[in-house]
Amino acid sequence: MKKNIKKSLPILLFLCLIIFYFEYSVTILWDSAHYMNYVNILEGISPLNTWDVVRGPTFPIIIFLGNILFGKTSQGLLMNTFIYYLIMLLFVYKILNYAFDNFNFSSKKKRNLSIVILLFIIINPIIFGFYHSLLTEFVAITLSVLSCYLAVIWYDIEIDKSKKNYIIISIIFAFLTVFSWFLKQPYVSSGFFPFLISYIISLFKKEG
Repeated sequence: MKKNIKKSLPILLFLCLIIFYFEYSVTILWDSAHYMNYVNILEGISPLNTWDVVRGPTFPIIIFLGNILFGKTSQGLLMNTFIYYLIMLLFVYKILNYAFDNFNFSSKKKRNLSIVILLFIIINPIIFGFYHSLLTEFVAITLSVLSCYLAVIWYDIEIDKSKKNYIIISIIFAFLTVFSWFLKQPYVSSGFFPFLISYIISLFKKEG
C-alpha cells in the first residue's frame, strides 16, 4: 500500500499543480491588448502596415501558435503560459540535480531539497503572477532558466571529446539570443549572459 502511494505521489502533486495554476485566470493588461492586435495581423484580420516596428514578432507569434493549439480563449491563453511554466520548473529541477550532485547528499535528501525549493518557486507570487499575465515576462523567465541550464552543460563539455555537443549548444545559445532580442530587446541578456559567464568561468578552469 505504502509503495503504491509513493508511486502515485508525483501524479498527485502534478494534479495539485494543475488545479492550483488554473484556479487563477490570465490577466489581460494594456500591453497584452496591444500584442493581441499583432495577433490579428498574423490572422489576416488587420493589415500588415498597422504593425508597430518597435515591437518584435516573437511574442505575437507565440500567442498566435498558442491560439491554434489551445483555442482563442482565456483558458487557451492560460494553457499556453502553463507549458512555459512547466518547462521552467523542469529546468530548475535539472539545475538543482546538477548542483546537488557536487555534494555528498543522499538521493532522499536531494529529492526533499528539490521539492522544497520548487515549492518556494511555485508559491512565489511574483513568478506566479508573471505566468498569469499576458506579457513577455513569462517567456523571458523560461528562456533565462533554460539558458542557465545550457550554460552549466556547456561549461562541463570537454571540446576535445565532445565537439559536436559543444557546437550544438553554442548554436542554441546564438538562437536564444536572437529569439530573446525579437521578444524584447532587454531580454537579449537572458540568452547571452549565461553563455558569457560560463565562457569566462571556463577560461579559469583551463588555466587551473
